[in-house]
Amino acid sequence: MPAATKPAFIFTYGAGTVKYSFSNHRLLVYGLYHAPFLLNFPDRGHHVFGEIYVVSPVALARMDELEGLSRGHYERLPIEIELEEKEKVLEVEAYYRHRIYAEKM
Repeated sequence: MPAATKPAFIFTYGAGTVKYSFSNHRLLVYGLYHAPFLLNFPDRGHHVFGEIYVVSPVALARMDELEGLSRGHYERLPIEIELEEKEKVLEVEAYYRHRIYAEKM
């Protein structure tokens, strides 16, 4: 993914280590099968609760490195988020387990 030039909205979920009070929150989720992760199967699955952050281009690059984008561990893709008030939907980005892993499941 090309280097960002403006802040990005990122959705974190589950036991993700970048969520508030977790070890990698300073970068603003766990390894293979030890914690939840998103799979890109549109119109399938369950609702997931999480947090949304506005991150700088520098922080986004660090998160991409943490999530292993260049190594094929995760992909950062668009996702529509319904806020708890259910009156507004935001399009943000989230880290999905790479499609190679998803195809094996």
